Amino acid sequence: MKTDSIQILVINTGSTSTKLALFRDEELITSESADHTLHGLDKYDTVAEQIPMRTEAVLQFLAKNNTRPDQVDVIAARGGAFGIFQGGGYEIDDAILALASVPREGFPMTASSLSVLIAGELKKQYGIPAYFYDAVRTDELCDLARYSGVSFIPRIAGAHPLNTKEVGRRAAAHLGSHYEDLNLLILHLGGGISVEMHEKGRMIDKICSEEGSITPERAGKIPNDSLVELCFSGCYTQKELMKLLRGRGGLIDYLGTSDMQKITTAAEEGDEKARTMIEVMAYMTAKDAGALATTVKGRIDQVIFTGGLAYSDLFTSLLRERLSFLAPVMIIPGSFELEALAHGVLRIMNRQEEAHRYEEG
Repeated sequence: MKTDSIQILVINTGSTSTKLALFRDEELITSESADHTLHGLDKYDTVAEQIPMRTEAVLQFLAKNNTRPDQVDVIAARGGAFGIFQGGGYEIDDAILALASVPREGFPMTASSLSVLIAGELKKQYGIPAYFYDAVRTDELCDLARYSGVSFIPRIAGAHPLNTKEVGRRAAAHLGSHYEDLNLLILHLGGGISVEMHEKGRMIDKICSEEGSITPERAGKIPNDSLVELCFSGCYTQKELMKLLRGRGGLIDYLGTSDMQKITTAAEEGDEKARTMIEVMAYMTAKDAGALATTVKGRIDQVIFTGGLAYSDLFTSLLRERLSFLAPVMIIPGSFELEALAHGVLRIMNRQEEAHRYEEG
């Protein structure tokens, strides 16, 4: 029996797990991370072949929580990197499913795309409305931010919009305002770091790890000449170089570990190299934030730190020292992807926002 409240099933697929949650309106009822390593993921030749297994995991999650699929009012799915979208929500319809189902140049099928495909399967079987919200490749860049230094290599959208937009809304509520009325400089601090300028509800520019600071496991921007020489040195394959840039670069290259808790503990116990590398990461990240402050000519209402590394008092104190002159600093540590998906789709269901419809071209 339906009530006035809205029951939301959230699906957020990652490379080795599927994060699931049930919300009643804004309230989280239960959540779970289904680990798929036990299923032997290497037996699947393609990511798409995992859909039946992961769909079954969703149905088992519902059964464990005494919820039938027909008791779910709406599905909120993570929007994968299969296309470029506006901020906000999109209805998962045939056009979206066709787009997500076929990898193409620049848009390989990754695990994040499976959320939409699984939601599509459940919509087809049980008639449940389904949406995704603030997709991985949310594009709200201002026109000037799209240029690189080479005409045929544009800067592309993508950072951490799902978490940072949710954090922006939380910060605005705390300030007694609205996300759409503020200029927010938001730093998502984690295994990947993104610095984002949110102007009046739009992420108009960003600097991600690939063009900015080192992170615990990413090299960040390294000198172009040196990188080109390395590419043609014969010492590395393309796969090895990509791993050096993403996975074996950054703090793990300098210190042998990407575990920030261990690195911070070592720094606090007198390890000078560990302390120096944390300072380097804070210095580089602050430089990126300072650069983005110019995009709104310094008119910033709040600087916000979020993500897993925002729990580090040492790292955030070093950042605060360099950035507090721009605007007051607020720290909202952690990640709120499940909440962001649920809250965004709830706004659509309550007609506070209108969902977009994808139209090819």
